[in-house]
Amino acid sequence: MRSEAIWSRWDTPALARALQALGLTGEVRCKLVPGLYGAARIDHLGFSRIDGPGGPVSWDAPVWRGEAGAGYTPFRHALAKVSYQRNWRNGGRVQELGLAIGQLVLWF
Repeated sequence: MRSEAIWSRWDTPALARALQALGLTGEVRCKLVPGLYGAARIDHLGFSRIDGPGGPVSWDAPVWRGEAGAGYTPFRHALAKVSYQRNWRNGGRVQELGLAIGQLVLWF
């Protein structure tokens, strides 16, 4: 299990307030049987508010992301991974997106 938080701040001469963002991540990974593991992660990126024409607004759309996957090691120098990621955003042209991902890693 692992988690992380990152806070960023930018001072801009054009705005009275500084721009701020907060990123949060939590993930868990567990071995199911020898050579096979499962993993899940959730992320959030949020933004501070600025003064807009109609009152305070977020300076970018907050994003939530969830991901679940599995990995299998068929032999010592190979790893096959699959996962599915879903993204949600409260604004912008694309507000929801799901992605399926596959990867084969070989090393020697």
